[in-house]
Amino acid sequence: MFVLLSGTIRYTARDGLGHRRLLRSQAKRGEFTSDIGMLSGKSGLFDAEVIEDVEALVIAPEKLRALMIGEAELGERIMRALILRRVAAIERGQGVMLAGPPDNGRLLALQHFLQRNAYPHMTLDESGADAIALLERMTPRRDQ
Repeated sequence: MFVLLSGTIRYTARDGLGHRRLLRSQAKRGEFTSDIGMLSGKSGLFDAEVIEDVEALVIAPEKLRALMIGEAELGERIMRALILRRVAAIERGQGVMLAGPPDNGRLLALQHFLQRNAYPHMTLDESGADAIALLERMTPRRDQ
């Protein structure tokens, strides 16, 4: 987690198709960057890009967990923010990209697994242009 002391950042997200999307144009002093996955040491689902020089506190996952336990009220506020960010990511279809026929049992099982675990994802019908482009980029050629 980074807590901004000065400067400005913006949040962007990338998907498996190579598209970048602006999530928030500015975050300033007193705000923090983090995702609920970072509590367990996982990488975030978004990028934070510096707009103006930034000075920030860096809080490692284990220190963040200790802070949230030691300071219950602050921990509750941070957890609420992290949960709301995850819900927004799910609504936007960020995270893992799945591609396949909509009636494929294995694809449906993966979708349900991700939904049960509240993990953001997007599903593409394999016959759509975006899915075809993704599969062409991800499928190795013989020389690879």
